[in-house]
Amino acid sequence: MLQFVDNNFRGEGFELEAEALPDFNADPPFLNNVKDPLPRAFARVVHSYWTQLIRGTNSSTLCDGIKCESTFIPLNHTFVVPGGRFREQCKRFWSYLVSRRLPQNTDYWDSFWIIEGLIQSQLFDIVNDTLQNFMDEIESFGFIPNGGRRYCASLPSLRLPPEY
Repeated sequence: MLQFVDNNFRGEGFELEAEALPDFNADPPFLNNVKDPLPRAFARVVHSYWTQLIRGTNSSTLCDGIKCESTFIPLNHTFVVPGGRFREQCKRFWSYLVSRRLPQNTDYWDSFWIIEGLIQSQLFDIVNDTLQNFMDEIESFGFIPNGGRRYCASLPSLRLPPEY
């Protein structure tokens, strides 16, 4: 069994490649508002994690129409992964935006908080890329899938009404 898996699958996480943050500011202005040195040091460490969480799509591992090893939904722009075992962009931002109009699961806040943190850290290009990826998915699927895999596209977390 192990030989079959080794011969026929590349392994987990190969669809992504780490991306650099060329304009990363290790000392963003929001840290000046934190007066106590201990929380400021903590915030600086947390802020530094952005450099470890930025990814792009490794297109050499995606389906080519003949051979398909991946269920990953390729993204056209840079994105943030939440870290740990999660390797795809979170797609849960929009439930916050429309929670007053549509019934939604209220624990889908991942990308909302990621975007909030990116804004505080003045990583506006990554915020823009994140939103562009969402717009690309709306164009491709008609909605933002609940996750970064093709099987998630069959289970939408949100369908925007036409007035949006």
